[in-house]
Amino acid sequence: MDDSGPYEIAEPRAITALETYTPSWLQTPRLKRLAEIVSAQALAQQEKLEYGDGEDFEGQNGSIPEAEEPLEAAK
Repeated sequence: MDDSGPYEIAEPRAITALETYTPSWLQTPRLKRLAEIVSAQALAQQEKLEYGDGEDFEGQNGSIPEAEEPLEAAK
């Protein structure tokens, strides 16, 4: 990667949020639920990093929210 030619190698950037929007016509409740769970975990992780491991942290304590609907077997 030392020789990238005329192009500059971009520095990696931190992802600060997860886009959870899915179009209404796209019928993917499992994908939507997965995006919600990942987003909640990312927010909890960010809070934990901001507050550190101190006693003032009142995050989700590592718990994952339960799904509102049961997942059916793939057909």
